[in-house]
Amino acid sequence: MQSHLSADYIYCDTPAALESALPTLRSSPALSFDCEGHNLGRLNGSLSLLTFRTMFPSPDATNTTFIIDALTLPASSLLPIFSLLESDTVLKVVFDGRMDFSCLLHQHAVRLQHVLDLQLVDIASRARRGEGEHAQMARLARVVSWADLAANRGAYRSIHRLAGLRPCAEEHKVAIPPRGAYMDHSAWLQRPLSARELTYAANDVLIISRVYAAFAAAAYLERYPSVLADSMRYISLWADRPPAEGALERYRSHGLLPLHVIDVDTEAEDQERDRDVALRVCGYCERALPQTCFRADVWDRGDVRQCLVCRAVGLFHPRFDAARAGLRWPPRV
Repeated sequence: MQSHLSADYIYCDTPAALESALPTLRSSPALSFDCEGHNLGRLNGSLSLLTFRTMFPSPDATNTTFIIDALTLPASSLLPIFSLLESDTVLKVVFDGRMDFSCLLHQHAVRLQHVLDLQLVDIASRARRGEGEHAQMARLARVVSWADLAANRGAYRSIHRLAGLRPCAEEHKVAIPPRGAYMDHSAWLQRPLSARELTYAANDVLIISRVYAAFAAAAYLERYPSVLADSMRYISLWADRPPAEGALERYRSHGLLPLHVIDVDTEAEDQERDRDVALRVCGYCERALPQTCFRADVWDRGDVRQCLVCRAVGLFHPRFDAARAGLRWPPRV
């Protein structure tokens, strides 16, 4: 067992090490889960590590992090892990599991099941913490101009800015390990991995576990009964194809929550289908969406429709690119 910063882990890079980890993994009712790789989930991307942390509810239990080396282990050794990921009895707790899902499905024919995505719980918790529309718009103002927010406020009421794992933990005052140095993700394909790289992977699932515990203590989970259904809808965003460079990735991979993921009235949607009222496809993200996801003036258009989120991304994509890179927008001249 290695220790660095504040995460302990067991590194499984041999069939024997993985075999000894399986009973513990299978007996845990929930597992925090994360993948590491190069261009993870994208076309021609590569999976390097599958990292799990047990989440036994008993205060007397010792939770353990297992780092499974998907590059080094033979494919046959990974089959029990893939079965665990597809299990509908062991809960997998993730934070933005979209690329994990895409990687597993398109590169390994594994469909991740029974997932709770904490990134959605963070969004849902904002209203419960008293965050109103002005605060919602203030979050959006990082990537959208205040002028457009003011002129088209109604178009932004259903749009939420996503938070990353560490910013989310910090906002909820969750104790987390130090960030450490920048990680070059191409290094995930090199062997041997350094202690720093393994600790990076271990820290991610440790933070996920701590955020989950904080959300459970605040009753955010019990007040979000549709979280599992919403999580599956969210992580399977790329079920149709892996993302590749181009317009589609731009309109699906950004800092905003995709529409029609949370607050979906599935019963009403089924009734609409029974009445032959079809969803309509956004010509940018290529997702089938209900009328509430479009401006009224584009719903009946016969040509390419644009949903509200894709409108924001299309208008302000330089802001998104700058924000993701940590740069100022507009740039100083």
